[in-house]
Amino acid sequence: GIQTDVLFGTLQLAPNQEKGFTPFSSRFDEEIIHYDGEPYTAIGLTAGGTYEGAIRLTPDELGPYDEWELISALFYHAESGTHSGQVKIYGSGNSSEPGALITSEPYSVTGQTWLRTDLTTPVTIDATQDLWTSVEVTHDAGEYPLGADAGPEVQGKGDFLYCPMGIWNELYLIGFDYNWNVRAIVAQQWLSVTPESGTVPAGQSLDIIVHFDTHGLTPDSTYTTSILIHNNSAESPVNVPVTMHIVTGGVGDIPTVLSTKLNSNFPNPFSHSTTISFSLKEKSPVNLSVYNIKGQLVATLVDEEMNPVPDYKIIWDGKSGNKKLANGIYFYKLETKNKTFIKRMLLMR
Repeated sequence: GIQTDVLFGTLQLAPNQEKGFTPFSSRFDEEIIHYDGEPYTAIGLTAGGTYEGAIRLTPDELGPYDEWELISALFYHAESGTHSGQVKIYGSGNSSEPGALITSEPYSVTGQTWLRTDLTTPVTIDATQDLWTSVEVTHDAGEYPLGADAGPEVQGKGDFLYCPMGIWNELYLIGFDYNWNVRAIVAQQWLSVTPESGTVPAGQSLDIIVHFDTHGLTPDSTYTTSILIHNNSAESPVNVPVTMHIVTGGVGDIPTVLSTKLNSNFPNPFSHSTTISFSLKEKSPVNLSVYNIKGQLVATLVDEEMNPVPDYKIIWDGKSGNKKLANGIYFYKLETKNKTFIKRMLLMR
């Protein structure tokens, strides 16, 4: 597979014309995490009011999706009428209640249907921590807005309830052996653009870098999407099709490596993880290490003898061992038999 940056093109806009670039649709390889089966029943508060139905995603479920993004929630609305509310994503708390609210997204739904609510701000998955996906709804007495399956409940994961009393509980503790029809949609983003927004003065242009990432994607497959370019013209948004085909070995000989070099990390600045890549012209001892601004070693990413490689990539998670490092400037140094390179990166959680 490949992971590379390519110069996509040059845009020239009218004076002070705002623009933004949005990769969308199948830039994502999506999967659904859930504990429930098909809708079987529905639950509401006897006197009406506001409640939340939530599922708890633990490292057991999130393990395969480390550094993916939680992008949407899917839930079953079991009433024929209309309800509005919030989809909420909480961070790690404990086995009885979630931690702090990370993000929320409003929704409105009419009729008995599955509703997908996409997050304006996707949540990057740290597979060592819990994430809670919750649906908040307000309803009248006699209504039962949120669907549930026929059970049995998945204790500690599929049946959390937050009531007006201000406490979290589980459905099985109040006699309901069900799981909420609430599901989390996670995705791996394979296309991003830099920069994502800005202005272009009259007569000037802006280069857009398009970044493709094939990590975890299916070999010998094709992915398609579009980049939407938003501005304040009548033609906005402009739709630019993008196709990526992933090939495996056997296409030809490994390309000749012309030089040993250290590339700029991507993304930079970064909040959760960043990818560092380098090429190696000849067989050599290789050491790739990260230092803080005081020159202290915080992480050794590579320390071995390597054969020539055209594009070696390694992901750094902003940690020293298992400890998350503080925000700030860090340096990464590549040392080979004949050369030494140093570049700078910025960690901003």
